[in-house]
Amino acid sequence: MRSQAIEDYSVYSIHLSPESITSSKIATQSVDLAHLNFTPVQGITDRPLMQQFGILPFVFPEGESMIDITVPLQTPYMDHSYVMVVSCSDPIFHAGVRSCNELQGIVGITRPEGSNCAAGYLSWIAIGGQ
Repeated sequence: MRSQAIEDYSVYSIHLSPESITSSKIATQSVDLAHLNFTPVQGITDRPLMQQFGILPFVFPEGESMIDITVPLQTPYMDHSYVMVVSCSDPIFHAGVRSCNELQGIVGITRPEGSNCAAGYLSWIAIGGQ
């Protein structure tokens, strides 16, 4: 009489059809860092992370050397303790995070007095707890 169970160590990769192993067949927490071919963003153990990023255009009003840009977050963070890093498309501009809350960050951008360079792009990335 033949057993209905597959014997241990009798299934090899050649026996699996392409796409046969899907996420629904992988047990929770069975894949760890040793199984990945890239280094993911890591944070505090048992605290899931969320990463968001974007690019926003900005224009200085005539005669102004400082503006604030609101960076809306597509998905809110659990509190204001996330990290936001910003930079501008032209090194003449200087950007810095003024404040942040769960829904948005406020970035101040400055340009040298008398500069005729009035427009650019703000690149940003934010990462923190979900």
